[in-house]
Amino acid sequence: MEGSDLILNGEIILEGDVLPHEYCSFAETGCFSARMVREALARFDADVTLRVNSPGG
Repeated sequence: MEGSDLILNGEIILEGDVLPHEYCSFAETGCFSARMVREALARFDADVTLRVNSPGG
């Protein structure tokens, strides 16, 4: 998984656990990493909406 996988309809959707990137890259769903969030944010030049549904990690 990579940062672009977090983008849906022009928003960044964060769902699931926050895990180290090495663990999250092997998971199909249910997690994201700080690296993925940075990559997703880098794709935007202006304001962006973040939707968060996460128990943490």
